[in-house]
Amino acid sequence: MTPFWMFVYWMPYKAQDKLPGHCTVLRTSKWSEEMPIAGRFVKQGLLAAKLKLTLKNFDRDCFYWDGFTFVSKKMRDAMALGPSDIQYFDVDTSESAPVPRSKSYKTMHVPVTEDVADLQNSDYLIEHHSDGSQGVGTLFSLVFRMDARPAHEIFHERSFKYIYCTDEIALRVLQAGCSGAFFVDPCRWSGGGNLRFRSLRGLEEIVEWDSKVMRTELVREIP
Repeated sequence: MTPFWMFVYWMPYKAQDKLPGHCTVLRTSKWSEEMPIAGRFVKQGLLAAKLKLTLKNFDRDCFYWDGFTFVSKKMRDAMALGPSDIQYFDVDTSESAPVPRSKSYKTMHVPVTEDVADLQNSDYLIEHHSDGSQGVGTLFSLVFRMDARPAHEIFHERSFKYIYCTDEIALRVLQAGCSGAFFVDPCRWSGGGNLRFRSLRGLEEIVEWDSKVMRTELVREIP
């Protein structure tokens, strides 16, 4: 089965620590009570924003801040997704520093949902509601069904609402050298064991990770 990956936003701790005080986001669409819902299309312009990012050397292609996911033109070109798969919204960066302004950011919303989880073999908490019903809770590891054939390359999983993507889109982003997106093995997401992720070499495992260094080992090559 072709592997699927959890789509995670990531940046070094040092970069994260610098953003407060240097990054301001304002929603610029007309006021609406409508809120973006994971896995559903939202009306045009809902997530338009003004980004004031004054860090002179900030050049990440994907990052999450104040409820918005920002992606650069380079990242959008690499993902190569159509309007039936993804929604992008305009971002005003006129008050940002030259480098972040050159990234031509837009906000991103994943508006599609796929039912592909193998609930029997996944590891998660079950929530018990006051009315006697049950629901899925905290996810530790997700196993995809063997017959999973999602119609979209990037999607929210119906039961757990996290964003996942195909190996093809992960590879396109990695080959383009985009920064800020981390493609995590959904079976090693949480709840024990070192984090594993997709790299250009294949499946790698983080064996040491602190504020200064991340050391990995190759677990398996992926052709």
